Amino acid sequence: MTMSLRSNVTDRPSALAGKAVAGLGCVVALLLCAGSNHLAAATLQAGILDDDRTIDWTDTGVPGGIPERRTIFATIDAARFGDGTSDAAPAIQGAMVSCPADQVVFLPAGTYRLDSTLDFKRLKGVVLRGAGPGKTILVPNGKGPGIANSSILLSEPRPIVSGSTKGSTTVTLGDASGIAPGVMVDVYQDPDPDLFWSRSAHTWSTGQWAMVTSVSGNTVELEDPLVWNFSRNPQLRFHSQECMRWCGIEDLTIKADTEFRFHLIRLWNTYAFWIRNIETIGGKYFTDGSDTVHVSLYGCLRSELRDSYLHDAPSAFGLWLIKSWSAEDGSGGCTGLRVQNNIFSKLGLGIITEGGSGNVFAYNFFRDTAHHGWPDYQVPDLNGNHGEHGMMHLYEGNVLIGYQSDGYHGSASHMTLFRNSLTGQHVEAKRTGNVKTIDLCRYSYHFNIVGNVLGNPEWPSKGNGAYEMTGQPGYEVQTVIYRLGYPNMGNNGFHATNPPSNNDQGGYDPTVKDTLLRFGNFDYQDNAPRWDAAELPKGATVPKSKELPPSFYLSEKPAWWGEGAWPAIGPDVKGLTNKIPAQERYEAIAAGK
Repeated sequence: MTMSLRSNVTDRPSALAGKAVAGLGCVVALLLCAGSNHLAAATLQAGILDDDRTIDWTDTGVPGGIPERRTIFATIDAARFGDGTSDAAPAIQGAMVSCPADQVVFLPAGTYRLDSTLDFKRLKGVVLRGAGPGKTILVPNGKGPGIANSSILLSEPRPIVSGSTKGSTTVTLGDASGIAPGVMVDVYQDPDPDLFWSRSAHTWSTGQWAMVTSVSGNTVELEDPLVWNFSRNPQLRFHSQECMRWCGIEDLTIKADTEFRFHLIRLWNTYAFWIRNIETIGGKYFTDGSDTVHVSLYGCLRSELRDSYLHDAPSAFGLWLIKSWSAEDGSGGCTGLRVQNNIFSKLGLGIITEGGSGNVFAYNFFRDTAHHGWPDYQVPDLNGNHGEHGMMHLYEGNVLIGYQSDGYHGSASHMTLFRNSLTGQHVEAKRTGNVKTIDLCRYSYHFNIVGNVLGNPEWPSKGNGAYEMTGQPGYEVQTVIYRLGYPNMGNNGFHATNPPSNNDQGGYDPTVKDTLLRFGNFDYQDNAPRWDAAELPKGATVPKSKELPPSFYLSEKPAWWGEGAWPAIGPDVKGLTNKIPAQERYEAIAAGK
């Protein structure tokens, strides 16, 4: 099916501000200096969340917005390579490597077989663009990832002498030799035992990525503020080479062939990379678990996945933000990403993250998430932490069944869920087991749950539903708004009602609830919103009013939003929930429009 998911306007002031640029995806208002960014964050979240529980999310994604590249460097011969039988990879790869910065390799309509991976290597400013999803189709044949790039190892650690405080953009090292503007750095600290746990006993997993803008002596300037007070033996590692940057994939379909078992797109250490208006189609189910991963990102900075449609891969992942388990690759995860306005359908899991810091996941529509081996159970569409200490992510305006921070491999903290619709209702009526709209497992600390709509009008409060599960002995209810502090991802068992020790055994963790902030959420168990000061953690400032801002990262209704209600979801919204643009697009696609 031919479709277009792209918007035609921008709402972020930049070189393109005020212009209606064909094909330019939505990008969000950018305040042009760090001081303004901090002011914007304080304004958007004023009176709701204390500064120590949150960061500024306004300046995430590609800096200044996704640029519109207009110069076509090479057009691939569709008559020769677009018939689905010839190996098109060498021709496309050759054009990508030869392409000058800020230009485009264009693939006309056709089906392009890939017998080898398209490798972005460490290119700069190259865009791979098709004629549109459903028109330009890439078919990797199962011998490796469809599109990928090369990773870069990091230096040995350098101690940070000063400046490693939250909000800082300047750090002073004991030795800054070898560090240059334009390289990515990994800032991290030793684990805080009050927050951090790792199944694998790693010690470098509390950190973030940043871009160096200047170096003077041993003082290093960073593009973006630090998201955390890195006070426990703070250190920095850096790439010895510049990473792949300012590249993009646009306007095409990537479809797994029948034996494909890899990642359709797998990227390492990118800066300002974007994936916009694409469709990914997964492969078949393999009993050995080697299913298709649609998009996987390792250690990426200020990049975007937007306006896209990821679908069909039973028991596999749509977007996987992967934490490297090797110290040489960095503290893991990604920083400053914007994952916005996408459709995730018929996947084993829509989004799963392992670590990372300061990312935004907003206005995505999830449908028919299901695990192949559990025919009667619901699984969460979005897993906010399946790694080692992800922190400071924002989840806003998404429509999904449920959210989980699973605590399986490690801890997480300081995540915010704002104005999401978490229905607990699957499209398949038989999936009535494991119904939990928000599931914060062990070591999920200092979460903020604000202004969400939890459950659905048919919520089964008919004798077996409950508001929360918090470790009462023998309490095994399935249908629940909140499950808090449990040690296991799926079952509701635990060994004792005491904090878990630093291992993978099954103690219930009461600190999850003790540090949780809940305010202004409507739930269908009580059929009412809760503005209860008793649901604020000890020491948190009581919000001054019940007035919630429309967004925690958008200063106004974005132009790409259309005529729909803004905000679309919340206790203060007429009807509580309205369709977001991604949901409207999905329904149009399903209807053949």
